[in-house]
Amino acid sequence: MLCTGIAFVNRPAIRSPGSSPTRPEATPHTVEVVHNRSTDNKIRFKDACLEAAKKQFEKEHAGKEVKLVPVQAPDNDYAAKAQQTMRSLTTAPDLVYEDTVRINFDMGPGT
Repeated sequence: MLCTGIAFVNRPAIRSPGSSPTRPEATPHTVEVVHNRSTDNKIRFKDACLEAAKKQFEKEHAGKEVKLVPVQAPDNDYAAKAQQTMRSLTTAPDLVYEDTVRINFDMGPGT
């Protein structure tokens, strides 16, 4: 299995994971990662890659935890769900998985 380009990065300048007082379930030791999951239940290669990255991150950063939050939906529905979760401090994850097709659109002015 080939798994490239997946990394969890600690970016305290943006926001410390779990630092929002409006997310009582979050802790400073947990990073919440939302990612899309194929609607085909036989396709789970991204889940496997993210799980491997999660294990490596947790091994290298003792006491830290990665919470993977899969959203099983067609691409456009996933994009809409990701945008919705990022609109509120109470629902915004620490990281959102996006592919290169959508990232330029989402980084446009005013977003």
